[in-house]
Amino acid sequence: MEKATKLLGGWGYILLIVGSCLGPLMFIFHLVALAGIICVLIAFFRAGKELNQPKIQTNISIAIVLYIVASLLFIFLVGAAVLALVHNSGAGMAAFGGSAVLSGLIAWILWIVGAWFWYQASIPLTDGTGVGLYKTGGLLIFIGAITAVVFGLGFIVMLIGEIMQTVAFFTTTEKVPTNSPA
Repeated sequence: MEKATKLLGGWGYILLIVGSCLGPLMFIFHLVALAGIICVLIAFFRAGKELNQPKIQTNISIAIVLYIVASLLFIFLVGAAVLALVHNSGAGMAAFGGSAVLSGLIAWILWIVGAWFWYQASIPLTDGTGVGLYKTGGLLIFIGAITAVVFGLGFIVMLIGEIMQTVAFFTTTEKVPTNSPA
């Protein structure tokens, strides 16, 4: 794997982790997380091209689209539920509760499916590089997405998976450029 790909992946994950953990404190950290996910996405695309594994690019694209759809759907439905609550106190409360639960459930299912595709993108990385941390980290991200509703413990599992994939990017051996005779 090329050095630029390794650095994009490793530092992208660091930005993603820091931005995700500190996002609730200040809005700027949401932008840090966004920059991190873009770097990780580019790293996965580059790795797929370098390893001649188009499955990596396909699966990571599907995962990102599902994550975005889940987030937007959740924000939209919770916003609609809050508006219903503000405009109508009695019926609004029932609409708020029902909408919040429904939007959370749908977003969670999309998030799980997205995490599955993230895991599927991580498997060829392990196969192509020989670094098992990609696959293990991807599996932990998938398991974390499933268990996220259990008192937030899934978020800790996902964090561990992201840390493992960070280490995987930094520990993957670099492709040694061959010098062609002049």
